[in-house]
Amino acid sequence: MQALVEASDRDIYDDIVQGDGHKTFLTERVEAMLVKARRFSLFTRQQTLAFLGSRFAAVLSAPESTPDAQLGELLLKRVLFVHLTDNRDKYRLLMYVVGHRTALRAVRIPRANQISTGGPYVTARFPATWCKSSMRWPLANACPTTPTQR
Repeated sequence: MQALVEASDRDIYDDIVQGDGHKTFLTERVEAMLVKARRFSLFTRQQTLAFLGSRFAAVLSAPESTPDAQLGELLLKRVLFVHLTDNRDKYRLLMYVVGHRTALRAVRIPRANQISTGGPYVTARFPATWCKSSMRWPLANACPTTPTQR
């Protein structure tokens, strides 16, 4: 979260809770998440970007001379909410998703976890039999390219 924008723990807490401070389950989970994040001793955006860049440098296929912070930016651009270009928008969406996912977990419904993930939609929309090989589906040429081949 701090890799997207300069934000303090208090800012992150307020943005996730969004005025629902009376919901103890939500506030306890957000506080626990922030405490766990502190064990990495990352306090600024640049430190967080450098941390992410150093961990994912091998999979980003970037030159070795690329600074870790720049690799972190590249990771966020390629992986996190790729439909959004502005980091502030990505931050807002992430805060919304984390807050609502945590709130859904407070409801003790077995399917609440499925409601907050895209898995059921993807499996219902694109069953494994739709592709030649469900193991290769994300790769190129694994699925039909035209609607008539479905």
